[in-house]
Amino acid sequence: MRLPLPDQVRIDVDLRWRAWRRLAELGLTDRAALDAALAAEPSSTATVHHAAAVSSLPTTEAKEFAWVRATGEVSVPNYEVEAAGRGMWRTDQRALTQPFAERYFADFDALTSAHQGWVQATVVSSYFPITHLDDTTVTAARGLLARDLPGAVRRPLADALDELERRLALLG
Repeated sequence: MRLPLPDQVRIDVDLRWRAWRRLAELGLTDRAALDAALAAEPSSTATVHHAAAVSSLPTTEAKEFAWVRATGEVSVPNYEVEAAGRGMWRTDQRALTQPFAERYFADFDALTSAHQGWVQATVVSSYFPITHLDDTTVTAARGLLARDLPGAVRRPLADALDELERRLALLG
């Protein structure tokens, strides 16, 4: 049974894509449906939301979709790069994202050199494996911070590590 929405609730592009993204996170939609939704309402805003929704899908292909944006293998506007990174890390998808958490640290230099300016810092923070609440992630991040890194890279990495450690403290 489909209930009507109250008259005061307006379904705009942002709300519609928030729903698509949640469906993606839960695995209740697929890439084809997300692509069709974008084709039905193409705009720069919808394209950014689409990147986040696709990256949120619980599939290896979705995580690769995000990853090739981080590495610069696929060139897209900066906001799409950020949205894809934020979409890929889901707490209930840790087993799926484990290889990408490892790649983040192993390929850190390639990730940061693929971008310039503020996007470099955005990639460092958006693609940080924030859902991997374990000592391995903390140790790897600390290892990177022990290196001589440019400020634009060091600061977002330090902030991401701080957030991770705070989350871990809440669990402990």
